[in-house]
Amino acid sequence: MRTTIRQQKSNGLLLWQGRSLFDGEDIALIGLKKSDNRKTGDCSQLLTLRTDIEPAIARRSGADFSICGDCPIRTTVENKQFCYVGGVFLQTVYKELIAGKYPRASIGEFDALVPRYKRWRLGAYGNPSGVPWFEVWRELLSLGRKWLSYDHEWLRCTPYHRKISMASTETIEDTIHAADLGWRSFLVVPTGEGELTVNRLKKKGLPATMCPYNSKDINTLTCDRCGLCDGKKNDGDNRPHVVHEVTGHEVTLRSRSRHLKILQGDYHA
Repeated sequence: MRTTIRQQKSNGLLLWQGRSLFDGEDIALIGLKKSDNRKTGDCSQLLTLRTDIEPAIARRSGADFSICGDCPIRTTVENKQFCYVGGVFLQTVYKELIAGKYPRASIGEFDALVPRYKRWRLGAYGNPSGVPWFEVWRELLSLGRKWLSYDHEWLRCTPYHRKISMASTETIEDTIHAADLGWRSFLVVPTGEGELTVNRLKKKGLPATMCPYNSKDINTLTCDRCGLCDGKKNDGDNRPHVVHEVTGHEVTLRSRSRHLKILQGDYHA
């Protein structure tokens, strides 16, 4: 597919803009060709943002519902930010977007600009299901591209999305529910509870495995080389659900683990 010089030179591209399926507000899907995320490796990132409000303000006001839906990690019960995605990164992308620095491109054009060895990370921010399946994501399946994707709106979005996304869950009960609906899940648990959770899922009859990423191992397997988190291809796809212990800096790690225990109903002040 032919691409323009401007598209080739820019790291970011505007892949789609339209009404959020969550609340009808205007959002944009942006593709970034490169990433320096240590866990995912050098994947291309696809994320959604409101086009009319800064990400930090959207988070504080609840306007991030347009891209995040009812994601349970948008805030903690004390109304503190808990989302894994950094605000500085989002602010930079937003400024580039409103400045018109991201050339428009189709999914097919983006595919032509990204080396074949690179995975796409869908939902680098925002749930992929906020973007229309038939307008955007269906084309992904025809490209022969590798990706990873997570969606917190697994309970409310179309069943098509389970072909590309993992159901993003925080409790064993939600993981079982998602499995009953035909999803594979990526279950995030507090520090130190990974293997215990895997065993609990297995006792419930669900295949499960730990995420192979280890932040303390310089040679650890990263997402760009793993390939487990790309949804459920069909009813015969019996690959395991993935359990991952929450990560972050020491203070953030304690906060995230505590919040997960609150979501699981297992926190005692």
